[in-house]
Amino acid sequence: MFTAGRGLPLPLQGAERESALLDLALRWCSLDFNPASRLTMQQWADSRDFPRLEKALLPRINFGTSGLRAQMAPGYAYMNFVTVQQAAQGLIQYLGQVHGVDRLREVGVVMGYDGRHNSKEYAELSAAVFHTQHIPVYLFSRFVITPLVPYTVVKKGLLAGIMVTASHNPKQDNGYKVYWANGASIIPPHDVGISEAIMQNLDLWPLQGHQNCAFEAIRADCQRDITEEMMAGYVEDSCRSYSRRGATNPQAPRVAYTPMHGVGLEIFLRIMEKYGFPAPLVVEEQKNPDPEFPTVPFPNPEEGEGALKLAMQTADSAGLKLIIANDPDADRLAIAEKQLDGHWYIFTGDEIAILLANWLIENRDMGKKWVIVASTVSSKFVKAMCVAEGIRFEEVLTGFKWITNKCLEAETQGYSALFSFEEAIGFCVGDLVKDKDGVTAGAVFYEMYSAKAASTTLLSLLDALKTRYGYYMTKNKYFICHDPPTIKQIFAAIRGNGEYPRTCGRFPIRYVRDLTLGYDSEQQDKRPVLPVSASSEMLTFTFENGAIVTLRTSGTEPKIKYYCEFHAETKDAAVRELDELVDCLIETFLQPDQYGLIRPS
Repeated sequence: MFTAGRGLPLPLQGAERESALLDLALRWCSLDFNPASRLTMQQWADSRDFPRLEKALLPRINFGTSGLRAQMAPGYAYMNFVTVQQAAQGLIQYLGQVHGVDRLREVGVVMGYDGRHNSKEYAELSAAVFHTQHIPVYLFSRFVITPLVPYTVVKKGLLAGIMVTASHNPKQDNGYKVYWANGASIIPPHDVGISEAIMQNLDLWPLQGHQNCAFEAIRADCQRDITEEMMAGYVEDSCRSYSRRGATNPQAPRVAYTPMHGVGLEIFLRIMEKYGFPAPLVVEEQKNPDPEFPTVPFPNPEEGEGALKLAMQTADSAGLKLIIANDPDADRLAIAEKQLDGHWYIFTGDEIAILLANWLIENRDMGKKWVIVASTVSSKFVKAMCVAEGIRFEEVLTGFKWITNKCLEAETQGYSALFSFEEAIGFCVGDLVKDKDGVTAGAVFYEMYSAKAASTTLLSLLDALKTRYGYYMTKNKYFICHDPPTIKQIFAAIRGNGEYPRTCGRFPIRYVRDLTLGYDSEQQDKRPVLPVSASSEMLTFTFENGAIVTLRTSGTEPKIKYYCEFHAETKDAAVRELDELVDCLIETFLQPDQYGLIRPS
């Protein structure tokens, strides 16, 4: 039976299906209080644009462990005022079930937003929804970095945090990220519970006069503004906990900095000043929040030289050797260094992690038990460092939600989080924030640079560490695929109906781990140690030569990602073996030409 508004697949064909889509569109228009998006949906219905209607209304946007993230457009499949209000309603319902309504009304939540289109409005709408239920809300009065929301959850002892952001996604996207009372991103069973509560509360609650897309009035009902208090507290706590002022070079050179048209500038300047560092030279064209991201096609510093071109030009104009970049919500950190031959080297997330981990290990309190946590697709180099230095190392699924919760678990066992990271330029120094944090990581990285590399190069430091611990060479990239059935076809072909491949070209495979179907040939019972999720694709191959390769889909982008690492005693041997293996992997397993995959520029 079809229920209008739920966005479920319709068991209908032909004229019946078209009639049901029109019913869905009319239902949408009856809910949507935004005149512009309501008119768009009405025009699609009037013109009988059934392909557009089906794409917009089916399937419904999924609330997962990243909350919501999608393109902003009318329809149940997208980010808009209707789906945001429904998400807020479901979250309220679930928080009340878990914590009790009285407790929820006593303690409350915090909401932040970045500089994207509609971020402020989505946050204010959510605040209005919470106020209909008499739940106190701390609503930041201006743009904030994503790490400030989980910081505030813990600092104020709140029951949840909401950050409206799509991080580094293209300009047409937005998202709704939820943090639990422990300051960490939600994981099962909370994501499932919230999703179910959303489906039970699809009819929009009345908002007492605020249902007109002008939500500024809601601020008068919110708790007092804590924006300055939390920003100052974050900067102070970061400096007190992680600054090693005695190790800093007083003659340290300036660096170039870009917030990538995002919200990181104000707090990054403040934290650099608090740490006692020279003010960075800011990329003028990218310093202010701009939801159009006019100078970068993809506002993601992980994309490499294309995203950092203006930063390189700015640094070159002033003779600077180091670039620090944050993504638009400042939870990620990118680093580039000018080499002696004049070219810029952009460090991978694994390389940044190695340098940060080494600095933190060298400066750790020897009287405490420490843990470092990384995602399973990140380099094993840091693990080798931990083994050599007597530090506990833990490996988890991709996604900082898993990393942070593993850190919290270790804390219950008497360990302190020294560092955590994922190869996608996500880093967390210590436990100030229960999520990746590109601002404190940037300040600590600069401190390491000023103390150790200002008179040499970061690559020289890396080479010295590789000489000490071994050559762990990585090669990570992705292909773009906008067609989900094609992605399923690719992974089904690799699995071969349960007959997993035993070789990839000339490279024999020792173990196969499938975290989508729940299989691991390395384990005696063939069951993986890491959690299994059928909602995404993830295959890992361990080869006889020791190389490890993981293929996975992204939860927030239309990408098939591959992560490859090989360990050898010499750099040349590692590079040769890894290059050949990656080429073989692409042509044998991914077959981009056959499947029409798009190579990144």
